Amino acid sequence: MITNGTGIVAGWGDRSDSDPNGPRLLQKGDVNILTNIQCQSKHVQSNTSVNISDSHVCADTMSGGPCKGDHGGPLMTVRNGIKILIGIVSSTWNCTRSGPPRLCN
Repeated sequence: MITNGTGIVAGWGDRSDSDPNGPRLLQKGDVNILTNIQCQSKHVQSNTSVNISDSHVCADTMSGGPCKGDHGGPLMTVRNGIKILIGIVSSTWNCTRSGPPRLCN
């Protein structure tokens, strides 16, 4: 299980809160992978209540996303130049960079 480092998410979800039309090209965004303790702490700071289990991988946004419509998309990390699937996007909030980390299973 990846518990810290960086990752990549990809999807067809909204690119901004004000643009409900999905993109024509597949989008990707960089994320920080957090430990579950770090993730829970950030959710408490954001006044959001979630149950984070050992099966979750927590992704904090770096360049935006995942956003509404990206559910089911991949969370990947790169090892030795190869992208490896480490999770599936299972929760999103608004498209802004601020807010609580996203959860992946």
